[in-house]
Amino acid sequence: MFQVHVYLYVWDSANLELSENWAAFYKRIELPFAPFIGLEIKLPLDTMGCRIESVSWDVEGGFFRCKAEDLFTNTVELDQPAFEDWLEDLAETGWTSDGIHPKQS
Repeated sequence: MFQVHVYLYVWDSANLELSENWAAFYKRIELPFAPFIGLEIKLPLDTMGCRIESVSWDVEGGFFRCKAEDLFTNTVELDQPAFEDWLEDLAETGWTSDGIHPKQS
């Protein structure tokens, strides 16, 4: 099994330019193969999958570090979760965060 640390960012608007706040999330998983760019991972209890956009190997830690695609709150589509809902859903399914951060200008 391969040790994988997955990271993703959640933004509080429909795109990076409109967003004012963000939160970083992290989750450790194991895969039976090495992760690769474009891989979509569907985790137990998660309502949606995450697509891997970058992969690196941490030599000292002995694990793959994967950056998943950012999540944006689309304020136009009613079926899209609100920022706080994303944060709550991710926390409830085992993702770890250090809280909400303001976007730096």
